[in-house]
Amino acid sequence: MLKRKIIPAFLASVLAISATAGVSAEVFSENAYAAEELHTVRLVDYAGLLEDDEAETLEEKLDQISEDYDCDVVIVTEESIDGADPMAYADDFYDYNDYGMGDDNSGILLLLTMSERKWKMSTHGDAIRIFTDAGQEYMSDKFVSSLTDGDYYEGFTEFADLCEEFIIQAQNGEPYDVENMPDDSISAGFLFLMSLAVGFVLALIVSVVMQMNIWMGGSKVDGAVGMIVDEIIHSDADIIFLNELRDYQGENLQELYSNAYVNVLPSDVEGMPLSLLEAMSYGNCCLVSDIKEITEVVGNRAVIFQKGNVTMLTEKLQYLCDSEKEVNRYKLQAADFICEKYNWDFVVNETLSVYLK
Repeated sequence: MLKRKIIPAFLASVLAISATAGVSAEVFSENAYAAEELHTVRLVDYAGLLEDDEAETLEEKLDQISEDYDCDVVIVTEESIDGADPMAYADDFYDYNDYGMGDDNSGILLLLTMSERKWKMSTHGDAIRIFTDAGQEYMSDKFVSSLTDGDYYEGFTEFADLCEEFIIQAQNGEPYDVENMPDDSISAGFLFLMSLAVGFVLALIVSVVMQMNIWMGGSKVDGAVGMIVDEIIHSDADIIFLNELRDYQGENLQELYSNAYVNVLPSDVEGMPLSLLEAMSYGNCCLVSDIKEITEVVGNRAVIFQKGNVTMLTEKLQYLCDSEKEVNRYKLQAADFICEKYNWDFVVNETLSVYLK
């Protein structure tokens, strides 16, 4: 049974008839909607994941897609479903609240439940044909990562856009399936536009780093990025380019870590990065990419951006440049956290115990 549901039309009538004089029929629960609005409520954000403006924009998109193509597209978020089966919950929510377009009540519903950290897509009527198992897997590969990162508006918008694409494909030809998936190949023109965009974003990063004294260490950079770096070196920016950190030992290395404002590790590929352990042990605020090898180290004690997402890196770096209070908050908790989690005495004793058995 559903924990909550939109009150159906017959129950709304009962409430209205039984209401005493002078008492409004608006005695519905805070999650209930009037009967005449029942069909238009395609965004039900019980978990409160979206801002008001985001919810309004997303609901308009869901309404437009649903009405343009005669196929309901619905999104439901719940804080918890109290251990219920997510697929059954999604199916029941769709049925109990009279979703569906056309004679066969066609539609798709996406359920996201926070406590259980589960999501499911429930399809009905012609939508079963439109959104095949292979198609749903393709869709989830596109939007679930945004939900996992907490970018709920972005993830839900991507879901809605994919639904529209899949419906159009099914109405104009064969539904997307195993042998017939969207073409994700990148054209030469798109690559050219991307190169322009990357150049623009790199320019934004340059403008950010020029706002404060920055020391940058690492290997020599070649190509277009190297040309930009060379320009910065010869500009008036307060930036010092260091050699690789392994060239610094003892007090020199301590001085670098001790005086850092933010330690940035934007790696695409890493083992366990010892430089990150060192930086945090000196009480640094760290800005890191979201690859597993790094996030398993920092937990929630560092600022994280999506791997390869230059725009997000720029935004996070700018945010930290402007938020000294936030930087200091991360600094205060970094050293104790990392030294307790990766205590060398403990690691050595545990290793020895394995060999001594």
